[in-house]
Amino acid sequence: MEQADGSAHKISIDRRQYVVYAETIDDTDWYLVHVKPYAQIISSVMPQTALYFILFLVLVLSGLLFIYFFNHNFLDRLASLKNHLSEKNQALPDLIRERSKSDEIDDLIHSFNDLLKRVDRLMKEQYAMSTQIRELELKALYEQINPHFLYNTMSMINFMAEEGQIEKVSQVIEALSKFYKFTLSQGRATILLREEIQIIDAYVLIQKMRFGLDVQMIYDVKEPYMDLIIPKLTLQPLVENALVHGILVKRPRSGMIKMSVMEKGQTYVIIVEDDGVGMPEDFLKHLNDGSLATKGSHYGIFNIAERLRLYYGESCSIHFESELGSGTKAILSIPQKNNHEDLLFLAEADG
Repeated sequence: MEQADGSAHKISIDRRQYVVYAETIDDTDWYLVHVKPYAQIISSVMPQTALYFILFLVLVLSGLLFIYFFNHNFLDRLASLKNHLSEKNQALPDLIRERSKSDEIDDLIHSFNDLLKRVDRLMKEQYAMSTQIRELELKALYEQINPHFLYNTMSMINFMAEEGQIEKVSQVIEALSKFYKFTLSQGRATILLREEIQIIDAYVLIQKMRFGLDVQMIYDVKEPYMDLIIPKLTLQPLVENALVHGILVKRPRSGMIKMSVMEKGQTYVIIVEDDGVGMPEDFLKHLNDGSLATKGSHYGIFNIAERLRLYYGESCSIHFESELGSGTKAILSIPQKNNHEDLLFLAEADG
């Protein structure tokens, strides 16, 4: 027997393993030896070991789940912020919802929301300023339309009155009243196409009486297009151009001016054509490429192009087709999309 030292030893007897534990008995030279099969000891401690292992596994899994959900929430909030910062399909992204409990990500989100609010405020201020600038530009352009028309008409009325042509004086005054009624349009910058046509009719009547013209106005416009909203005095200068530069220089002073409206894709196409003298090819080229002088007898065309640009941007166009001796055709294309909503808004703003 080995010296008893209070420790357990593993021994093998007949190919079976035992655990031996020896200890001395106080005040004697005897030993108390404990012998127990190794397998029995293992079977008795296995349930406890399994329990400890399960508890350990639960703790590890709980820790992993906590780390996963914490990181997932953290990364999800970072991804949400990244998506908002990289949003390209709208002017400004929406504000990100902030939590009551703040951390570093919430501080970042709060700063991001503050930035969005400041940018939104600056954009609104910039829009208001650009709208005011555009309104001033439009008013300046409108003030340059027909600067001598009223003076010339009043001179004609005075001449007719001196000649005792009372009935003609009444007709001209009525036409002039109608012309300025729709031209002023209570300060609005847009009117219905049917109102623009009444301006044209009043203008043509006055010019016919002034110059003794034989001009026929033809309107190929379906009823739904009569409610098309356009910037006022968009078509009257085109009719004036056809009258003054097309028919007035003909011999005899007679002819036809036709207006038609159609749809082409997402565009409204308005055509004003005459059977006047037409234009030389080189003059037509300069008129279409915009190199024609912005002052003089054709300033009205430049004026129309500028006002259309202010309303529609680059999505509109004005083009002329002409053949010397066969008349001229003015083709105006304006965007169809949101025509009513956009121009009604402009009308309210300008009013």
